[in-house]
Parts: sequence; C-alpha cells; structure tokens
Amino acid sequence: MALLPNAPSVSGFAGPAVSRFSGSAPSVVATAPPARWLLLIGDSKTAINLVHPEFGSDQGWQAPLAASLAAAIPAPVTWVNYGSGSQTVATYAANLIAGAYADARPTTPPAAVLLNLGVNDAVAMPTQAAWQANYLAIVDWVRARYAVSPCYFMRWWSRNAPVGTDDTEAGWIDTLITLRTQCFLGPDERVFLKGSDNGATNTYDGTHMGTVGHLAVAAAWKAVLWP
Repeated sequence: MALLPNAPSVSGFAGPAVSRFSGSAPSVVATAPPARWLLLIGDSKTAINLVHPEFGSDQGWQAPLAASLAAAIPAPVTWVNYGSGSQTVATYAANLIAGAYADARPTTPPAAVLLNLGVNDAVAMPTQAAWQANYLAIVDWVRARYAVSPCYFMRWWSRNAPVGTDDTEAGWIDTLITLRTQCFLGPDERVFLKGSDNGATNTYDGTHMGTVGHLAVAAAWKAVLWP
C-alpha cells in the first residue's frame, strides 16, 4: 500500500509496498502503537467541523477520512484539529508559534501532518519569499516536535479568489516541499473540489465544503495517504 512516494516500506500505516506515512527517513509509525493520529493544520477548510454547526450531524471531512484509513490499516485513527478560520499563512504561523493552538496531543508522533493554508492570502498576495518563509516557520514548528512525521500540503481552490492566485500558490508549494525533508504534495482542490461544475456540487459558497464536499476531501486525502 503506497503511503509515501518513492519510499521504502515500513510497518505501521504501510502495507507490504511503499509507506506514504513513512518516507525516506526512519518511520515514526514503525514503532508507534496500534492507534494512529493525524495533526491537522489549516484555515476554515480544516476547522470546518469545529465551527459550522449548521451542518448538523455532518462532522466535516475528518471523521470519514479517519474511518476509511482505520478500515484500510486496520487500526484506530484519530486526529487533532489545529484549524483556525480566516488565517493567512503569516497569521497562522505567528499564532502557532505564540502557542495559540494548544489542544492536547498524543505523546506519540503523528502518522502524518496535513496542511491546507493559503486561500486567505489570495486577496492580498504576499511575495513568494515571505509566503514560503512563513509556511516554513510552520513546518519548523512541526519538525521541532516531530522530527520525521511527513507533512502533506493541500493545493487550495476557491471560485471567489482572484484568478490565477490558486495556481501561483500551488507553484510556490511545489518549491516549498523541496526546502525541508519529509514534505510532500497532498491533494489538489483545483481538481477534486472544483470538479466539472466550478465547485457547485462540493462547496456551498464556492470556497467551503458542504456535506458532499467533505466526502470528496476525505476521499482525496485517503488516495494520497493510502491509495
């Protein structure tokens, strides 16, 4: 089961092929207990199950992702959600470093860190250098605590963003993942969230996922983490 591209297989999230929750460095999941957990970092697209009670019983994309991974491993999968709405990469980095996101985390390293930031930068685009420096500050915060947990970066999409800003930041992410070890591309919202109808099915406002969109997000992450 491929869990990290072009990486040796290790036990844990991985099956007998390649581990997308491992990587070229020693795998944290090889010695982890049976339960795995994911650290989620992002803006409202990540925080959505925390701040949108209008969806009623819909608990966002996190629960279906955890359930699908748990069934595939098989082993329990949980998550810690550090999502925070309306954050740019810069404000998120500053808040994270200042200790704003302090929910209790398991003592074992996360099997993976899932990041989705940048859509809120689109209205006033920073320079590539500043944007990447702030994103790297987030990665360095993770690395200081979890030396080899792989980080996966979602490429965002929004119908409401200025044209081309999603493509620009996706290109910046392509460079970003080369600047630190154990950093990899995650899913691409420009493909699965936008779909063939400009996000009409998967979003309720052109940016944020509705119930169907949450399932699409879960499936997209699952395809990266355990294809």
